[in-house]
Amino acid sequence: MLTFEEFKKYIDYIKREDEFFLKLSDLYREYRDVVGDAEAPFSIGGNHIISLLEEIMNLEIDDSGYSDLSWWVYECNYGKDTEKVDSYELTNLPENHKYRKPKLHTVKELYDFLVWRYNPETIKQYFSEK
Repeated sequence: MLTFEEFKKYIDYIKREDEFFLKLSDLYREYRDVVGDAEAPFSIGGNHIISLLEEIMNLEIDDSGYSDLSWWVYECNYGKDTEKVDSYELTNLPENHKYRKPKLHTVKELYDFLVWRYNPETIKQYFSEK
């Protein structure tokens, strides 16, 4: 399992890359008349890092193609979209199981949640609790 420091380093890299490509895209739009029909720049590095993190942490991908991580990065803008973050619901839980809704507003909260959710020992304990 990745340490929090390692995880945060990768998330920070993805965020910096996203910010860079957003600025580059803004420049492209501003100078489109100069560059003509050249293709707009886009980011692929962050997607590869997210895929690697999903694999390393054994994260599940849902029917829409998102893991908890990619959903948090792309749909929730790194936890800043509080409405989406607060709407998160765990699925596939036993009917009678009580759970506390996760807080996912920070990288640390996301990391702690992912470690809790995808750690095999935690999962066994979670589903055996009454």
